[in-house]
Amino acid sequence: CERAAERGRPGVIGADDLTRLRTRARLTPDGSLLYRLPQAVRVEVVSPASDSGPRARPGVRALERTAPGTFTGPAPGPGALLLLTLDSGRVVWDEVRRG
Repeated sequence: CERAAERGRPGVIGADDLTRLRTRARLTPDGSLLYRLPQAVRVEVVSPASDSGPRARPGVRALERTAPGTFTGPAPGPGALLLLTLDSGRVVWDEVRRG
């Protein structure tokens, strides 16, 4: 969504919504991840497989839900993605952008 907003027409997405979108994931001073999305009921970090074999499986761990739509946990490593389950039942991917 954030990349689409950057490529889209200026003003289509309101400033408040764009700020919430850009700040949904951030690293805290202690290095952990704080992820906020009101529609999310579950957030999992999916990390690339540590093996390169034919049956290598990705690492999957859930972030802790600390409040409705708010999740925390260890920051994901390079190449990891977030798998979100939304309150509608839909499942979507997101990423943690650094810098």
